[in-house]
Amino acid sequence: MIFYGFCVKMFKQFIWGNNTLKTKAFLKRYSVIALLSVLLSDLLAFYGSHLLMFGRGYHDITSALDKKIPFVPEFIIVYVLAFVQWVACYIVIAAEDKQKAYRFCVGASVANIICGIVFVAFPTVMAIRPEASGTGLVGFLTRFIFAADNPPVNLFPSMHCLESYLCIRVIFASKRVPKFLKALNLVFSIMVFAAVLLVKQHLIIDVFAGILVAEFGVLLTKALKLDEKLIKMEGKLLS
Repeated sequence: MIFYGFCVKMFKQFIWGNNTLKTKAFLKRYSVIALLSVLLSDLLAFYGSHLLMFGRGYHDITSALDKKIPFVPEFIIVYVLAFVQWVACYIVIAAEDKQKAYRFCVGASVANIICGIVFVAFPTVMAIRPEASGTGLVGFLTRFIFAADNPPVNLFPSMHCLESYLCIRVIFASKRVPKFLKALNLVFSIMVFAAVLLVKQHLIIDVFAGILVAEFGVLLTKALKLDEKLIKMEGKLLS
């Protein structure tokens, strides 16, 4: 599997036996703060909007093309592995470079907050969702995801695609990640974009919206120098 090979090679390259990047780098305090900003903004945007929208109506923006996309439950494996991809990529950049860590982590946080605002201002729902199917691991994961994400709301923009797109930006910004790992990460991210459609978790417009919001979050962070401001704040807090 592409993603399995990516994770194994990433582990060997950056954690096990690589003298250019010691394991202790993962324990730096700034890494924890930068990564926590992404996690907290993600949870706030997704679950916070759920609470604010409880009992309110949602919009169905399903297109005719969306209805033609088949349900392929096997892609639930890719959908779930995307969570691992996000963690791996952010840890790599956080351990490698403080400036880049804050640029992408703050950018992701800004993008997540934008998503949360859209979820409240223009809430969308997957009006027609197929029954969870499949046997073994595929069936279990499909039923688990469908149950955890019920009702299927907070679709536009896709936070799944947002994070996997940022993983492309993060890994390509790294100077220590080999080109073949960057290529594997790119391929897997594209598979994630397809997976969210094939497991009926998102619509086509959600994918493009997630990518645009992700890019906007990074560009806004750079333009307003939000990453530099947070670094200064972090220095005062940890001094």
